[in-house]
Amino acid sequence: MALERQTVKELHEVRSDHLGRYLKAAGYLEPNWSVLDLACGCGYGSFILAGHARKIAAVDRSPEAVAWAKTYFHKPNIQWFQSDWNDFEYGETFDAAVCLETVEHVKDDRGLLKKLHGCLKPGGILILSTPNEQLMPYNKDEPSFHVRHYTPDKIQAILKECGFTVEEMAFQDDENSLEFSPYEGRFLFIKAGKMAKMMEVKEENEPKEAKKTILFAANWEWNAGWQKRVGVVFRAGGIEPHFLTDEAEVWADLYRDYDDNVHYIDARCSAADQKNLYYYRKIQSLVRRLRPSALVLWNGYGYLLTDIARQIGETENINRVFLELGFFRKHPSSLIVDADGVNFRSQKLKYFSVDNPIMNAGTGEAIAAWKTRALEASPAVTSLPDAYVFFPLQVHDDTQIYYHSPHFNSVQQALARVAEAMPNDIPLVIKPHPVDMARYGLDVYRACLRPHDIIVPVEENIYRLIRGARGIITINSAAGFEALVFHKPVLALGNAFYGGKGLTVDYRGENLAEKIKAMLAFTPPTEKIDRLIHYILKEYLFVYHGDVVKGEINQNDISRLANRIACEAGLSLSLSAGDDPVKACPRETGGILDQYRLASELEQKGNLDEALDLFAHIMETAVEPSIRRQIYGGAYFHRGDILLKKGEKAQAVEMFKKTLRYIPDHQLAKQKLLEIVATDEHGRTRTKIHKI
Repeated sequence: MALERQTVKELHEVRSDHLGRYLKAAGYLEPNWSVLDLACGCGYGSFILAGHARKIAAVDRSPEAVAWAKTYFHKPNIQWFQSDWNDFEYGETFDAAVCLETVEHVKDDRGLLKKLHGCLKPGGILILSTPNEQLMPYNKDEPSFHVRHYTPDKIQAILKECGFTVEEMAFQDDENSLEFSPYEGRFLFIKAGKMAKMMEVKEENEPKEAKKTILFAANWEWNAGWQKRVGVVFRAGGIEPHFLTDEAEVWADLYRDYDDNVHYIDARCSAADQKNLYYYRKIQSLVRRLRPSALVLWNGYGYLLTDIARQIGETENINRVFLELGFFRKHPSSLIVDADGVNFRSQKLKYFSVDNPIMNAGTGEAIAAWKTRALEASPAVTSLPDAYVFFPLQVHDDTQIYYHSPHFNSVQQALARVAEAMPNDIPLVIKPHPVDMARYGLDVYRACLRPHDIIVPVEENIYRLIRGARGIITINSAAGFEALVFHKPVLALGNAFYGGKGLTVDYRGENLAEKIKAMLAFTPPTEKIDRLIHYILKEYLFVYHGDVVKGEINQNDISRLANRIACEAGLSLSLSAGDDPVKACPRETGGILDQYRLASELEQKGNLDEALDLFAHIMETAVEPSIRRQIYGGAYFHRGDILLKKGEKAQAVEMFKKTLRYIPDHQLAKQKLLEIVATDEHGRTRTKIHKI
């Protein structure tokens, strides 16, 4: 069988980077799509994609590979084809084409990409991956079956020439990585959209890129001022931030009648609604004047300002990033930062497969520690029976209920139906939402309940209530996810991101009493639940320490948040090339920069071995904020300079090369590297400079 094809029989045997690419590709698909998987190899990738799309056409030139795929990775919605790419014909076009680690093997790369362009429907997407020439320079001898590698700019130009526009570009670090980031890695991962026609591109005629801006159009959650701190990082990274709250005329009008503005609008504002139309025109005028690269919205649904900003973003074709409180409330706290939407609107959550076998062993320890802290958060207030069902109530105007509850249009309606359907011998315990307690009191809930049902005070620890319950009923709140964390049976009455995966009992309009009985008899699949928890905690949520509403987030988390928002918006934050990170980010304080300063001082004082050890320690420390390139690049440069002073030229060369991977325009690193490689061991000038 041809080289680079992995002859595995189960998904857990697949190399991490290959598995990660297909899992990421699957996240872009829609359930009703038809998908081409070109150069499918032994079929494990097509198997993954088949769980996220209606139909997969899997094509490979190797008859042995196709036979292997049919034996070990067949699904009813996969059609297998043994064909070379230029001979393949299907008879209809596809919604998406996946072509991973293939274009570097093909001599006629433009021919391959034009073939893929022709296989796609108008508006279809291409998902492509290939080695990154910047970190994996092409070598004709190793691997011998590659024809070339690509820099990010080169592959983007070729894709444009072949009729595609790059919508997303991410990087994978190495062969052991499942994850992707905006920072340079050994592999490129690209999502591209099909343009109407192919075009010849001349780089010199390309217009200069407009200045990048981002508009924060969030609501009251952001008023504490920490969005301004995020804005500082954006400005340092070359993206100009603007804040809708600075537009005094619009903001004052909105908040003069705040209570009137907390409502929902389902469609774009019409002339019949003059008040909404006024705000729509005001914000539309602002957006058209600023032409932001992205809009940042809190939730995106349910408040007049964010509803209008979201709709304008859609009509003006502007990227949007949605934020919402995460599923872990404290210790750690968390935010959702998602380009698709929050909660049930998030495609990343909706289509995540709990059959993904990859899981970090450390997740279990993190969850166990979180459970302990959650249960210790406050003492028990209420004496409870040995057996009960817990129904944590959502706020009455929760967007989750308004948009994603097809069977119940209010908390009160759902509560009354549940109480009526409950077994007589099991009490129902409810905990009102603190916000609604201030609005309505308890009478509206008592009217729905049976005499032996229990209303607990809002001060009661919700996690203690979850742990003691036989089961949890929710419409679609985050408390349902928290109940899964405790491996409790959950009945979801509405559309929840954790529903529909076999982890919960889901209500779809059937007999509610029978559904409650099914929930009480349900045994949660703990291993699959833990896979979802792992994905959400390690890959999906933005985890931090501090109070988001009060703005009590440290500067390191602020920088990480800015970087996460930029990634979701399809932007790239980068500081001035070659800048010292301490000078470039004077506002940044805390562990990693303190270590950087100390290491620099040790070097200046001549304590080279101590400085070298400390810079090495910095390189082993996980750094996620927007200054990561500067920190890594700067530390590599200092290490190279120290090694050069110690006479270890070969090691210094490697350090300077790594400096340029993170900071391509680092002039001192270039100068020192060229000085080393341009002279031989006797100090004589070489006639040939090696490729950097």
